[in-house]
Order: sequence, then structure tokens, then C-alpha cells
Amino acid sequence: MGKYVLGIDGGGTKTHAALFDTDGRFVDLVRWGGTNHEYLDGGYNEMRQELCALTNTLLRKNRISMEDIQRSVLGLAGIDTKYHHVRIESILKDIGYKDYILCNDAFLGVKAGCRGGFGVCSINGTGYAVAAIDQNGNTIQIGGSFELTADNGSAYLLGKKAVAKVYESLFLNETDTCMADILFEILSINSKYDMMDELVSRIENKTLELKDLAVVVFKAAENKDKTALNILREMGEDNAKAIHAAIHETNLRDLDEIEVVLAGSVFLKASHQEGLERLKEKLCEMNRAKKISFIKLEKMPVLGAVRWGLESALNQAFYDKIINEFNNYKGLYNN
Repeated sequence: MGKYVLGIDGGGTKTHAALFDTDGRFVDLVRWGGTNHEYLDGGYNEMRQELCALTNTLLRKNRISMEDIQRSVLGLAGIDTKYHHVRIESILKDIGYKDYILCNDAFLGVKAGCRGGFGVCSINGTGYAVAAIDQNGNTIQIGGSFELTADNGSAYLLGKKAVAKVYESLFLNETDTCMADILFEILSINSKYDMMDELVSRIENKTLELKDLAVVVFKAAENKDKTALNILREMGEDNAKAIHAAIHETNLRDLDEIEVVLAGSVFLKASHQEGLERLKEKLCEMNRAKKISFIKLEKMPVLGAVRWGLESALNQAFYDKIINEFNNYKGLYNN
């Protein structure tokens, strides 16, 4: 019988792996780079290399083997379909994972942030997805496949919309927005005729990513730019619809009170909250008979993976112990 539970929260830019013993005592935390195959140049093959290196680093550091891991929970960005599950499960088995739960990283927000371990999480950061776990353990994911699921969230999409609206303003005379001035400053250009050349070259040279341009929308919104504010409001409304769908696709619809966890940089670190406020307003309008409690996820999502791995022995006091163990580890929140 293994002695440890391993939780992994893998995103597009960073990954956290947390090791606890089965009594809920903190053992180790390893920070790593991105493990989302969608953002790695080498796709699944590079993902395999990164997960293998991360796992081996953690095991060697703590002088244990995979046989010592009783259960693992891996919440990885980019797992949005059964096809993704099959591809990535083969990778995990090759590395040596046995008893594990594999899911999209949005599900970790539910386990980390909701008191009872069930509810909804909307993660809006580099990527976007809505995940729900109901009181009976049923799960559903809404969105997460970019254009295929018509996602209206993520820093990537905001950056893409910023460029499109600036282009419309400069060349098609369809919008009037101050986002052009902000984008020009970022690109260090003065002429609209240099914009596309500069964008394409920087993106191809990987000195700029579309997600980096989300700041254009937020800065313009601070200046009360109507186009930017509309982008954020539409994002908030669409996010609310996705959360509402997740509620009504599960038995959460039977509850009088539902907890909704908000995670990701677009929700938690944005300089303007127009989108988030519209999300709250719209979701409450759609669920007037229910009490919707919104929770900004301040705990590290990897806590949700650990909680899930220990869930058979878990009660609230035990979860509080896990949190205290994390909080007592110096430097943990230096992400």
C-alpha cells in the first residue's frame, strides 16, 4: 500500500506538483514549466518528456518510487475530450502512473474552492473552461476547445479580439477605439501600415503571444473605451451562460445554493472587472430562485488535486489541516 498522494496542476505556462502523505501531512511541492500539449512546440511528445521529468524529479528528491504513491490526481489544461484522455492516459501509464484521476485543470478549482467539494469552476486565464462536479460525483465540462466550442474567454481570445477591433478601426472604419494607441505603444510603432508586419513577425519569432495583448482590452476599458467594455461584457455574459449550462447538465440544478469558483488571471488579476461583474449579474438573473455564491480562488488549485486524492478519508477538519500544511510551507505562494 502506498504512503503518499500526488496532486498535479498542469497549465499552459506553469505546473505545480504537490506531495502529501496519506495522513494529510505536507511533504513537498515542485514547480515546473507548462505541460499543456496545446502550447508546447513538441505537442504530446514534449508533454510526455515534461511530465516524465517532473515526476522523476519529485520521486528522486523525496527518495520514493511510484510504488509509494497510493493515488495521483492530475488536472491538466488541454484535456477537453475523450480523445485527449486516451492519448494522455497512455503517456501516464508509460511513465508508471497506476491509480490516478485524470481531468481538465478546471475541475481542481471545484475541489479546491467549494466547501463540500462540489459546485462549478470557471477558469479564465491563458485558456478557458467551465467544469462542474455535482453532489453525486457527476462531472461535466463546458468549453475549452477554443473556436470549436465558441469559447468567449481566455487571455488568448481577448488578445485576438483586441487586434481584430484595432484592425477594423484603422482599415475598415467600423469601430472607434483607443485600443489602437495602446497596441501601437506595445509594438513601438507609429503607423498603421506597420502593425501587421510587426505582429506577424513577433508572433512567428515567439517574442510576442496573442495572450500578451489582453492587456490592451483592459487598459482601454480603464479609459472607458466602449469597444473594450463591450468585449468584456460579452465575455462575462457568455461565461455566465456556460456556468448556467454546467449547473443544469448536472444534479446541481436541484440545489438551492450553488458555489461558483472563479479562477485564472483574467478573473483574478485583471485591472478592470467589467467582464466579471457582468458574469455575476447575468448568472444571478438566470437563476433567480437560487443563491449563487461566488468564490475567487485564492488557494493554489493543486490543493484540489490533493483533496481529491485523499477524499475517501476527507472531512472538513482534514481539509483544513491540508490547507494549514500548505500555508506553513515558506515560499509556497511565490508562484
